[in-house]
Amino acid sequence: MTIKYLIRGNSETVNIYIRFVVDRNTDFKRKTGYVINQKDWNASKGQPNLKDSELKSLKIKLDKLSTFLEQNYNEDFSNSIFINSEWVQSKIDIFNNVSNVTKDEKDLLFNHIQFIIDTANTRPNQKGGIGLSERRVKGYVTFKKMIERYEENLKRKIIIKEVNLVFVENFKKWLFSQKYSVNYSGKNIDNLKTVCLDAEKNGIEISTQLNNVKGFSENKLPEEIIYLSSDELEKIENTLIHKNYLNNVRDWLILGCYLGQRGSDLLKNFDKNKIKTVKGREILEIRQEKTGKLVAIPILPKAKEIIETKDLRRISIQNFNEYLKELCQEAGIDTPTKGTLLNAESKIKEKKLYPKYKLISSHVCRRSYASNFYGEIPTPIIMSITAHSTEKMFLKYIGKTSYDNAHSMLDYFDKFMERKNEKTK
Repeated sequence: MTIKYLIRGNSETVNIYIRFVVDRNTDFKRKTGYVINQKDWNASKGQPNLKDSELKSLKIKLDKLSTFLEQNYNEDFSNSIFINSEWVQSKIDIFNNVSNVTKDEKDLLFNHIQFIIDTANTRPNQKGGIGLSERRVKGYVTFKKMIERYEENLKRKIIIKEVNLVFVENFKKWLFSQKYSVNYSGKNIDNLKTVCLDAEKNGIEISTQLNNVKGFSENKLPEEIIYLSSDELEKIENTLIHKNYLNNVRDWLILGCYLGQRGSDLLKNFDKNKIKTVKGREILEIRQEKTGKLVAIPILPKAKEIIETKDLRRISIQNFNEYLKELCQEAGIDTPTKGTLLNAESKIKEKKLYPKYKLISSHVCRRSYASNFYGEIPTPIIMSITAHSTEKMFLKYIGKTSYDNAHSMLDYFDKFMERKNEKTK
């Protein structure tokens, strides 16, 4: 590796460039962020003339930059991080920030996240209106705390322009080192890109690599999709329970599995007074918190039975999640099932076989509805109730493939032909 300095330009004051060479294919020139009068530069030595304290100080800074780049190169190269000109520039920017080179406060990532939070009420939302949802604002607040922790790890502030492929790769490694799940880590990468693109709209310079930054998620295998089958729901319903709070949880669970909504929407937004009669059929309207969509849900017989005969008492989502496991354990929902849980001692998430009741949470309501009715009811109708935007997302949600959908279509066609032949006879 060779690191040299040179100047370019014809004016009296010129920029000092660094030439970073590893081999024939790794030879980059970038501005160091420092300038010098041409007459004070020693071209043969590639350094300032040491004729006064200011020039000596500049020489020390350049030497420290060389050491900083060499150390970072050795570390990142050993971790198989791609070294390119953007990598060199990002390290120069980091070094200059450490060296107290002044930066516009608006250029700081943490500050722009706060700016988004402060202006949330006037920002356009996904529903076409004005004002971010409370859920989205909370998401930005959580992300801000995440970035604050990462900055504590880096021992410096993050500049928006330095968010490039190398930065994202290092951030991703840190997220995994903190034992965050693949999906949660990918969501944070998405948030990072969103904040930077918003900063660009406000005139802040961003990395040219930002468009190549992609979020990611973990595709769950079909056996990892946790839902309660119709037989399991019947087993839970028929189990004798002596604890009143578990009976209440059971009523909410059965109702949720026949309404097909997220646990938060079920527990917060369900109101039997919002049931309407349309064309002789009872329909419940719920506005989903996450999407803002107004969903019309047909009241199926089992849901109607719960609504009319049970005294549903409000319960927090936290208690609902906790008591669901206890309820399902008492009902014997203990089939060995593959899933991921946090080990309380090691604080590491472990993917292995668990008794099924340990993996049950409020989300089982929506997923059970989608899974149990898939193949029995046309997919677009189920999607209109679960509020999935695309069929691809829906099939992934219940662990199905396009081939499963094709088989369902053939089943529907066979039934259609049977009815048609009967009608002909």
